[in-house]
This record gives sequence, structure tokens and C-alpha cells, in this order.
Amino acid sequence: MGRVKQNKKSTFIDMTAMSDVTVLLLTFFMLTSTFLAKAPYQAQTPPSVSTEEMPMNNVVEILVNPQGKVWMTMNNDTAVSASNESMRKELLQNMQAEYKEQTGKEVKFTAEQMEAFAKQGAFGVPFEQLPTFLSADSEQQDAWLSGKEEARGMKSGIPIKAQTEAEKERIRSSKKGYTEYQMWINAISKTSNDGLKQAISKGTGFSLKADQNTSFEVVHMVMDNMQTVGKNKFTLVTALKTDE
Repeated sequence: MGRVKQNKKSTFIDMTAMSDVTVLLLTFFMLTSTFLAKAPYQAQTPPSVSTEEMPMNNVVEILVNPQGKVWMTMNNDTAVSASNESMRKELLQNMQAEYKEQTGKEVKFTAEQMEAFAKQGAFGVPFEQLPTFLSADSEQQDAWLSGKEEARGMKSGIPIKAQTEAEKERIRSSKKGYTEYQMWINAISKTSNDGLKQAISKGTGFSLKADQNTSFEVVHMVMDNMQTVGKNKFTLVTALKTDE
């Protein structure tokens, strides 16, 4: 007896709906995700039981490595009036005025250098070297910030203490003789962004992130610099402590 011939069924699966859902999900995550800024140093923060989340906007993160180098990252509101680019331009102008008032020296920036700073994530080089830094390409900037160009005189990190005898004398002889780090703190505090001003007043505007191997002396020096200019409220970034 012959076998009954069965009709073949189509194996085609319409993937159109699945593709649409995938694209929608991908678009959603791209629009809602916050991209982390490139950091000159990956700090391993000390563990803590605190579960309070660090704010993403209206905060200046101060990064400190074990060698005592300091970098900053400033994140503002996403509003047009207080966008990151506009606020960073204002910060650079404030720092220009602060530096001239403190040292009597004027550091000038071209329009292209101002634009470069407006797009900068982390920043932290001696102020007089900043124009040259901003004119460099991104690859050289990364090497500069990470300290790979120190032998060529390209210093990384915002100075938190006097670098020369003349600077030590300037700080000693003036009632308000500030280090470059203190000048940046003052320049940031003069922001026109009300959200950042309120955050600084509440103590969430400045966030200190130090590596767990950074000595107490270095961290104390950074905090003492802030307290000298009246910034006694700031937060400390830690990692969530896990049960061993």
C-alpha cells in the first residue's frame, strides 16, 4: 500500500513586527541612556554602606588619584539656558578673571579653544597650559591628561598647592592668596545656573571621588583647599559595600 503524501507546510516567519519592536527598544535606550564621560583615571572608590545615588546633573565631580592629581568634570541641566556647553564657556571666562585677579597674569583663549573647552568632559591641567591643551587633538589630550606627556613638560592635574617659590610668596603675602584649585572652585561657584548654585548650597554640588589607595594627607589637602574658600559642604563618592 502506498504512503500518503502529506502537503508541505511553509516555514516562513514574518519578522517585521519583531524588527519594529527591536528598533523601538534600541531607540528608547539610546535616547534615555546617560553616557559616561571619559575619565583620565579609573578610581577604585572605597566601600560604604550608603545607598544614596549621586546626582547626574548640577554637580561637579572632583577626581583625585593616589599621586594627588586632581581633575574635574562639570555636568549641568539639560535645559538650553544651562546646557553643559554654555556653562563650561562661562566657567572658563570666570576662571580667566579669577586667575588674573589672583596672579596678575592674563591667559587668553581663541574662539576655537573656547569651543573645545565647552565640549570637554574631564579637565585638569595647569591654567597657563590650558590654551595649548585645548588646541591639541583628542588623542594627545587623552595622553596629556593621563600623565603620559609629563616628561615633555605637559603637566596633568589642577595644582592644589604652590608650584614655585614665587607662587608660595604670592599665597603667603595675600589674605586671599588661592591655589589654582581654589580658583576653579571660586569660578564654578560664580555660575549663573541656579540649579548648580542651589546644589552647591545644599552640599550636593561638589562631589569628591578619590581612589581607595589615595592617602589621607592628599584627600585632606583637597578638602582643606575647599574649606579655605568657604565650601564646607560636599559629598564623597563610594562604592556599595557587599557582604563577604
